[in-house]
Amino acid sequence: MPNLFHYIDNPKIARSTNALEGYFNRVKEHYRLHRALFKKNKINYFKWYFFLKPK
Repeated sequence: MPNLFHYIDNPKIARSTNALEGYFNRVKEHYRLHRALFKKNKINYFKWYFFLKPK
């Protein structure tokens, strides 16, 4: 397991996944808000969501 703590030597790697988990929680919230959409429309919605969402 030599790469288990690789983030310690590289400051560009986040030490936790909190930001990533928060991002996906917001995505899941949007998914729940649009639950009445047909599957095809929901897929298109999220394609646009990820395309237009600032990084």
